[in-house]
Amino acid sequence: MGELQVEGQAFGRMCLCERYRGQAPSHMGSAVFIHCVSSAGPVWDGLESSHMGSAVFIHCVSGAGLVWDGLESSHMGSAVFMHCVSGAGPVWDRLESSHMGSAVFIHCVSGAGPVWGWLESSHMGSAVFMHCVSGAGPVWDGFESSHMGSAVFMHCVSGAGPVWDGLESSHMGSAVFIHYVSGAGPVWGWLESSHMGSAVFIHCVSGAGSVWDGLESSHMGSAVFMHCVSSAGPVWDGLESSHMGSAVFMHCVSGAGPVWGWLESSHMGSAVFIHCVSGAGPVWGWLESSHMGSAVFIHCVSGAGPVWGWLESSHMGSAVFMHCVSSAGPVWDGLESSHMGSAVFIHCVSGAGPVWDGLESSHMGSAVFMHCVSSAGPVWEGACPR
Repeated sequence: MGELQVEGQAFGRMCLCERYRGQAPSHMGSAVFIHCVSSAGPVWDGLESSHMGSAVFIHCVSGAGLVWDGLESSHMGSAVFMHCVSGAGPVWDRLESSHMGSAVFIHCVSGAGPVWGWLESSHMGSAVFMHCVSGAGPVWDGFESSHMGSAVFMHCVSGAGPVWDGLESSHMGSAVFIHYVSGAGPVWGWLESSHMGSAVFIHCVSGAGSVWDGLESSHMGSAVFMHCVSSAGPVWDGLESSHMGSAVFMHCVSGAGPVWGWLESSHMGSAVFIHCVSGAGPVWGWLESSHMGSAVFIHCVSGAGPVWGWLESSHMGSAVFMHCVSSAGPVWDGLESSHMGSAVFIHCVSGAGPVWDGLESSHMGSAVFMHCVSSAGPVWEGACPR
């Protein structure tokens, strides 16, 4: 196995002609430490790092499918801490983090399908606290949080399908109070709240399916504005908001299944901007954002399956720039970024399957230069920068 040699700021040529197993750089200022071990499917495995300033720490352990597994990190300023454990499908699992200023803490545990589970976090200034427990399908369950200044408190308990149930919160300055009781299907029903300073009052009445309907709000300080219009299935539709301080702006347009669509937001300090356009399945599409301090800019375009596409961002201090273009399957393709201080530059081009290919970066102070070329499977192999 080859080995990446780090000498100060200079990264010599690295040729990892075998699988990138057990290779990890260390002792950098603000970079991504990655330790990837491939399995039977297109996965991130063993990405691990520690003691960085403002970067993405990823520790991924592969499962049976294309999943994020074991993403873990701690003690960062404004970054995304992820700890993912795979289930039976493409899921986010066990994303966990703590003690951040303005970031997304995610702790996801997968169920039977692509779900968010156990999103949990605490003690943040302006971030999204999520605690999700999956049920029988792709659901949000168990969203819980407390004692925040300007964040989203969610407590979701699943019912018979992919539903939001039991969203409850109280005693916030500028947050979303949600109390959701499910009906016969995965629906939002009777979202109600009152007595807030700068929050979203939501009153949702379900229709024939599991939909978001009539969620509307405006003119808040730091909260979630949602406007959802239902379709034929359990989808997010029409989530729209603007002019917030540090919150999640979502604008979702449904497709044929439970998808994230048209999540859109702008002009935030340190939050997640998401603009999602659905395809044929539960995908992330058109995640887009700009002009943030230390956040994740994501611009995703779906292909035939649940893929990350068109992750794009620019002009950030210490964040992840991603530009992903999907191929025939759920792949990372075209991850690209430039002109950052201490961040991850990724340029990924897919091959025959969901692989990382052509990871490339340049002009960084203290970062990892990676150039990954895929082989027959989703592995790190033959990394040789230009």
